[in-house]
Amino acid sequence: MSSYIGVRCPVCNKKFSEADDIVVCPICGAPHHRDCYAEKNQCAFVADHLSGKEWRDPNAQIPPSSGQGEGATTRACARCGTANPPDSIFCQVCGNLMTLGQEQQGQPSGQPPGGQYGNGQQPGGQQNPQGQEWSFGFGMPIDAISMAYGGLKPDEEIDGESVRDIAQYIGTGSAYYLPRFQIMSESGRSIMPNLSAFLFNFLYFFYRKMYLVGAILLGLYVVSIVPSCLYTWEVMPQLMHEMGLGPAVQIDQAAADHFFWLSGITRSINFFIGVIFSLCANRFYYAKVLGAVHNIRTEAQDKDPAAGYALTLSKTGGASKVAVIVVIASICAAYFAFSLIVSYSLLFS
Repeated sequence: MSSYIGVRCPVCNKKFSEADDIVVCPICGAPHHRDCYAEKNQCAFVADHLSGKEWRDPNAQIPPSSGQGEGATTRACARCGTANPPDSIFCQVCGNLMTLGQEQQGQPSGQPPGGQYGNGQQPGGQQNPQGQEWSFGFGMPIDAISMAYGGLKPDEEIDGESVRDIAQYIGTGSAYYLPRFQIMSESGRSIMPNLSAFLFNFLYFFYRKMYLVGAILLGLYVVSIVPSCLYTWEVMPQLMHEMGLGPAVQIDQAAADHFFWLSGITRSINFFIGVIFSLCANRFYYAKVLGAVHNIRTEAQDKDPAAGYALTLSKTGGASKVAVIVVIASICAAYFAFSLIVSYSLLFS
């Protein structure tokens, strides 16, 4: 890792030394102390991955570009310096997300832009003869196909759409989804577990912009908690009396027991529905992604295929943290409103 000596770790801000164990992000090329990377469990610049930003050595000098513009025959990767086809979205060697407009004629000379490592070298400066495997410092070898493609080649196709375009649309998580999409395409398989969909239920679908499925699951969730709300409504007077906040009230115990029993049933049903949807989540996402990429590509061909095609894929696809925040805030607001209504009705009735 001699090429990183003197560079500061983005997590602890300490300079790297010869003795440091360094981990390099396979997406943006940013070096980290292994312990720092493990502490965050992700790259320090993960928020910038989808935008195409790559790490640059502050001590490296960036050579001037040449041959930019419409006549460019290749696009040089800013991380490893490999010459890629001019329409590349990801570097075909290291998987770096290519920055739009970053084009060069032929192979770059000298140190590549970004200054991390040159052609034929893996992060850390160790030679990588063509055809051999790279490590990227994670202790797990990969071949020349980028981790961003999940082991697939960027020019392969899944149901008529290129892996490169699909990865551009998916953004974060493409290495997870692409091999599964390939399996579903070749085998017709629909059932495939998705742990995120199982754990987060409707929030996962909102995050992946599958709003219709997310809305259906959210509606089922609301229905499933109605008996619990009615149970709370029945027993709340007694609870408030026990806390000294209200008079003694005779509650309908039979109704309370009925709602309690019913809430167990509805929650169990909702749980099993969530399990079924989590098993089909990858199939739902597969249909959404392939359909969206096909529509975007068709529209680009009808207009100008070079005018913002990659940018449209990124912006239309990806994930939506905003949708998740809005849904969680709405649920919290609904719970708060229900609590206020119950408390007001009991205190002032």
